[in-house]
Amino acid sequence: MVMTPKLPVRWRYLKPEVVPPTLHPEHNFINIYAYALNEKGVSRSMVLGMNQTRAFPTGISLLSPAGCGLMLLTPLSLVIEGMMAVGPAFFVKSVHDGEQLYIRLYNGGHTSVFVTHGMLIAQFLPFQALGPLQLLEDEE
Repeated sequence: MVMTPKLPVRWRYLKPEVVPPTLHPEHNFINIYAYALNEKGVSRSMVLGMNQTRAFPTGISLLSPAGCGLMLLTPLSLVIEGMMAVGPAFFVKSVHDGEQLYIRLYNGGHTSVFVTHGMLIAQFLPFQALGPLQLLEDEE
C-alpha cells in the first residue's frame, strides 16, 4: 500500500482557553470551533439573526503549507440548523494576537441561532495545487 504524505497544516493559540482544531476521525477535514469568551474568561453567546451573516472569531491562527489550500466547508450540524459557512474565511491582524482566523456564518433558518464557545463552526479540507492551468475552448 502506498502511503500519501500528510500535509503539515500549522496552527497557533492566540487566545486563552481556545478549543483547538481537530481532525475529523473519518475524513480529512480540520474542525474549527468558535471562540466566545469575554474578558473575564466566561462563555458568552453570540446571536446570529435570521437572514444575517456575521463573522465569528476562532482564537487561532491557521497556515496551510506552500502549494496547498484550505477549502471552507460547512459542518452538517450547522446545515441542519439552516446555517452555512460562507467564504472566504479571513484573518484579522492584531498587535497583541497575530492573525486570528474568523469564519463568516450565514443563518438562512427561521429563527435566530446562538453561537457559543467551543461550537463547531467550520471545517477545512486541505488540498494540493495541481500547478499552472490552461483553459481551452471545446470546439465540438
